[in-house]
Amino acid sequence: MTNKETEFKLQTEAAPYFVANTFSNYPLMINRKELPLPNGLIFGAPGSGKSFAVKREIINTFLSTEDDIIICDPYAECFPVINYLGGQVVRLSSLEEFINPMDIISDYDDVEDSLTLKSDLILAICEFFLDSESELMPIHRTIMDTCVPVVYREYLADPHPDKMPIMEDLYNLLRKQVAPEAALLASALQVFATGALSFLNQRTNIEIANRVVCYDVSMLGKYTQLWMLILQDRVWRQLKTQRATKHTWFYCDEYHLLLDGKQSAAFCSKIWKRFRTVGGIMTAVVQSAKDILSNEEATQMLECSNFILILNQSEADRQMLADRFHISPYQLSCIANTRAGEGLLIYGDTIIPFNDYLTKDTEMYQIINGG
Repeated sequence: MTNKETEFKLQTEAAPYFVANTFSNYPLMINRKELPLPNGLIFGAPGSGKSFAVKREIINTFLSTEDDIIICDPYAECFPVINYLGGQVVRLSSLEEFINPMDIISDYDDVEDSLTLKSDLILAICEFFLDSESELMPIHRTIMDTCVPVVYREYLADPHPDKMPIMEDLYNLLRKQVAPEAALLASALQVFATGALSFLNQRTNIEIANRVVCYDVSMLGKYTQLWMLILQDRVWRQLKTQRATKHTWFYCDEYHLLLDGKQSAAFCSKIWKRFRTVGGIMTAVVQSAKDILSNEEATQMLECSNFILILNQSEADRQMLADRFHISPYQLSCIANTRAGEGLLIYGDTIIPFNDYLTKDTEMYQIINGG
């Protein structure tokens, strides 16, 4: 560690994230782990500084804690920071590294709960592949809840990695069902069995050997949203396995993509609420506040979040935020046509105008901006 890194670590030892108070310009030392509900959201229009804020917090967290850090990177923006921290990049688009959506925790205390959550995920996956005229109904939930335990029966009896089901196993089981509604679920999963994603129809082969891991989903095209969804399930299972022996920070950009579908939004909301119970701290990054505030499931996520970072927002978004958080007209001016890095920090019940400037000739600025 260089002298600069040592000095920075000492400055942030009390709290892994800081910005400056707009009024006093004094640094605000923020420790999200002290919050009852440390999950957080970052709102910011393009160019407002939200990616900068995420990267700054990642570096601060790495230098001031021993926590794990996981990033879902839709744009391959974090590579300079990951390289600086000596982290690991997993390229899901490389055709060499795979995640099995059917992975499950075999030694989880509540297997029934684990199977239910897996049903939630698979229904969200099915929803992703169905056209707008094919809506999932309660009967589809019943069918999935019936089939999922069956497809895991052999593995749970003898939890050897070679017996972990793959999506084709569930697809074949659904095709055998008498209920005609099962055909819709099977048609949605056919893409894994015989369709465009059949090359991914295999067991997980990723080995994680680093406390900083970036999942690169930048080259997955129209399937980016799908793998962002699956990653949440993977991170949740990782934390359950660790049994809260340490904190894990999970950052997911473009999170609004996961809230378009009813099943997907419900799954995300469930994971969001559970994350804290296993030592997780989730951060969702979105451009527009209305993507969260106009979505019933996402609004429930806000109720489980004591950390909100708001950067430049449109007039309509500002009004929605004002109504939700009782933001004063002056405070609203701090997120109206402002410079990159200026905004409002909501920490628990406190609202603070802030700026997050960093001199361009510093090493930190160059790392964050890929220079």
